[in-house]
Amino acid sequence: MEITPKQLKQMKGKTGLTRIGLGVRGFVGPLGDDFPSIFPIVAGVLLFISTISFAGGLAADKNSYLEVRKAALSLSYIVTEKGFVTAETWVSKKAALEKAAQANNVFVLATVKRFCFDPDFPRAGGGEIVFPETQDSPESPYYIETSSEPKRTWLYATNNDALLSANPPVLISTTKRNLVMLNYPVAVPCPNADSPTFGLGMLNVIVWRR
Repeated sequence: MEITPKQLKQMKGKTGLTRIGLGVRGFVGPLGDDFPSIFPIVAGVLLFISTISFAGGLAADKNSYLEVRKAALSLSYIVTEKGFVTAETWVSKKAALEKAAQANNVFVLATVKRFCFDPDFPRAGGGEIVFPETQDSPESPYYIETSSEPKRTWLYATNNDALLSANPPVLISTTKRNLVMLNYPVAVPCPNADSPTFGLGMLNVIVWRR
């Protein structure tokens, strides 16, 4: 049904319309006409909230990582304070390390490896110690089965033995939240574990959040 000019005039007076064309078959009202424009507004608000939430999550993860790294540096100082490690000094360092890890609300695994005078190690002209990528290798920093052989784990300490696997003897999983691993060269007894002389050793401190 078409709207007559008389009806149009009456509608303009009642609804406040400023313009409406002939042939219009219905009128929803001001809110109904603006309803489609609400969707972009709602979408924009949701996108804004999601962005803020995502940025907040990233900031929280970064802060957590920095806290773990700070704890790792603090724990590392305990076992590297003197610059050398012996089987006797490790007993007291191990107890202090475990206590500090509990206080910082983190887990820790520290391993000491003896390299001594291994001819395979490039003592001249620079060079570096490269650990294997597989954690179940005896030369891995995560390996806990002790041995006096070069490159093997000589000593280790942790504040939770339940996190260690018996077969293979390694950390159960290295995909922990905010895991940090720090490596320090230290002096260790060489060429034998009970020798009065010292050689090159590597102390690995692995820390992650509970």
